[in-house]
Amino acid sequence: MAEEEKKVSLLESSLSLVKNGGIYYGGARVPVDPRTAVLFVGLGGSGADALIRIKDQVKTRMILPSDEVGAPIADAPKNIGFLEIDTDATVQATTYGTSKFDPFGNEFCDISVNSTPDVIADIHKAKNAGVECWQWFDDDVNQVAGARGAGGIRQIGRMLLANNIEKVVNSVEGKIASLTQDNAEVKELLIYVFSGIAGGTGAGTFLDMAYILQKIAKRKNPNVNMMGYLIMPDVNELNGGKVEALRTNGFSCLKELEYWMSTGEHGERYQQKFPNGFELNEKACPFDFCHLLDASDVGGHNFNSSVRCRKCFCIYCRRGRRKCHKHNVTAL
Repeated sequence: MAEEEKKVSLLESSLSLVKNGGIYYGGARVPVDPRTAVLFVGLGGSGADALIRIKDQVKTRMILPSDEVGAPIADAPKNIGFLEIDTDATVQATTYGTSKFDPFGNEFCDISVNSTPDVIADIHKAKNAGVECWQWFDDDVNQVAGARGAGGIRQIGRMLLANNIEKVVNSVEGKIASLTQDNAEVKELLIYVFSGIAGGTGAGTFLDMAYILQKIAKRKNPNVNMMGYLIMPDVNELNGGKVEALRTNGFSCLKELEYWMSTGEHGERYQQKFPNGFELNEKACPFDFCHLLDASDVGGHNFNSSVRCRKCFCIYCRRGRRKCHKHNVTAL
């Protein structure tokens, strides 16, 4: 066992009642606050990895709906939901522990296409014809990733989101409605967004999706809090990948995040038109709080994969150790 894992094991033993500690019982389940609905959203592969682990923790640590004999009838309380948005349909098969995404698709929104080059060709034609919603798309983008993700290209990830915007909006509306419409006790909606910023899907969609989620949620409930958990490029570097490309995407995302978390200073509105008429024209910041998750501790020591996963388990109570700048962006 690695030294770091030994330390974690010793810590858990010292805290657990069943291991002769004295603070908590690992098998205890905690109740949810019926006044708060919670939606966890994952974007791309890194978002899916975080989301499925959180779902597993909810399943194993929270009080679940049950039948008359006490047997669980659902994987989560009725006011907690999950939604993964991805350009790779195979991610729907992701599992962790005893948890998996809903096989009927209610927790997975597939925004892949059958032929990315064909879609790009159509978008170039629309752009040249003056269609406003595609004017941001670069003429030199050329991607052949097909239906298996965005290929690490941010514009492809954003293009696939825009191309499937009606499906995304319907998925978000349906998920939020399922958490709130039959629950008169709900007074607040918390949305947690998990996304990498080094690949193509998460890095290409996290800003648009934050504003899309915020806009749709506030139609249902004006009391909405947006929490962003962005996974830094060094996590992807430890898992392999082209370092230069990962860091380039990450740097671009952080620059954009910095700008849009500073709307109170520059006053610019986030504006984007989508193909089906859906439109963003938002004054607020994308997140009320945004947390940056990297692969090392404050001393610069890299976490192994098991310790990195534990970061995802603390989202109810942890708000980070240090501010990386003054606009509610926190580094964990």
